[in-house]
Amino acid sequence: MKLFRSAAIFGLFLMLFCILGQNSAFAASKTDTLVNNAIKAGKTLTNVTTVEKKANGKSIPTKEYNAAVKAYKSAKSAVNKQSAKQKKTNLSKLKTVNTQITRGKKYIDAVTYGKKIAQKKATLDKYVKTGSTKEMLNTYSSLLSDIKKYSPKFDAVYGKKTRDTIKKLYKTPADKIIKDLNYPVTVKKSINETTKLIKESASSSKLAAQ
Repeated sequence: MKLFRSAAIFGLFLMLFCILGQNSAFAASKTDTLVNNAIKAGKTLTNVTTVEKKANGKSIPTKEYNAAVKAYKSAKSAVNKQSAKQKKTNLSKLKTVNTQITRGKKYIDAVTYGKKIAQKKATLDKYVKTGSTKEMLNTYSSLLSDIKKYSPKFDAVYGKKTRDTIKKLYKTPADKIIKDLNYPVTVKKSINETTKLIKESASSSKLAAQ
């Protein structure tokens, strides 16, 4: 009877050990799957934000970016619960994914702000063609300000070919119209200032004569 009881207890411990082992293996397998999903999402994002692959400098891959961020966060949360050795290995893998996400965001920012510059340039072109001087001067100043503000976004893009492609699409045409209009805009502003001073002087003279 005593021997039977001891065997039963041993059997119970063995069963519990097996269950715990299976749970641990399942958790590790699930975490590995999450890490692999993050790696895959990171590579997909890289493909659509690199000109040598699928990027064209025009499309904004918001879907791929969000998917990569979501996969990365899920994987990192699971990895943080692993043992030190497993954690170190998987965090190293996720570090690459995080870098891909950072580079992807810089690409998206550059294209997003590039489109804003292109839209403002198109507006400036329209005012130049229609001879709307006041609107042209205001848009010129606004475009010049945007170019200065967003230039660092273009410079931050990873990869020379990708960076140059985006600049060629958005910054180069905007720089050209600013350069082409620099002299006439300067002259027009000088004329406006002179006209304003003449009017102010005439008003002062009228007041003095009264």
